[in-house]
Amino acid sequence: MLTDRRGLADSRAMAVALAFEVGRGAVMTDISAGRDPRLRAALEGLGAPLPHIASADFISLLGEETRIIEVKGRASSGPVSIIERERDTFVAAGPISWLYVVWNTTQPPPYRLILVQDPQRLSWVQTRQAERQPGSFRGTRHEAAFQCQSDDVERLGLEVDLNLMAKPAMFDKLVRRDTSVFIGSWNSLSGDMEEI
Repeated sequence: MLTDRRGLADSRAMAVALAFEVGRGAVMTDISAGRDPRLRAALEGLGAPLPHIASADFISLLGEETRIIEVKGRASSGPVSIIERERDTFVAAGPISWLYVVWNTTQPPPYRLILVQDPQRLSWVQTRQAERQPGSFRGTRHEAAFQCQSDDVERLGLEVDLNLMAKPAMFDKLVRRDTSVFIGSWNSLSGDMEEI
């Protein structure tokens, strides 16, 4: 069972984002495990400049449209935080980068899904300096961190009415993180997910 509040918030946010994209007919690629060569290939294929380390959660393809999606879940609402590699990917991908913010993920539904295209436009404030020497190990905890306020997300984003969203019948495999697969259904997102 998922007992960690942050893990629960993140897993549900990923599930909501995945359901939204599948519901609109997109083909999804989960690249959330990190350093996925498919992200670099997608950026190169679109002619986007490559950041030193690219990072995102999903690549969404729908017809000619490509979205590079970063998903952030919050237990209720409030500031959204990112790290340096996520910000660098927003800058590199420009208008094909999207930030999907899901609020109220540890609360009973309804959840709130806000979509922000080209999230580099948000008012990011640096909250932590990078803690590394040039050429040294660059783990995520050593990267600079940035934060924007929820009102900025709402001002520049578009809220999706999840009540009107088609709920895909194949919505059994919600989230793939490393080797864990969480299963459930759209209607059971408010309950605990079973880890297999």
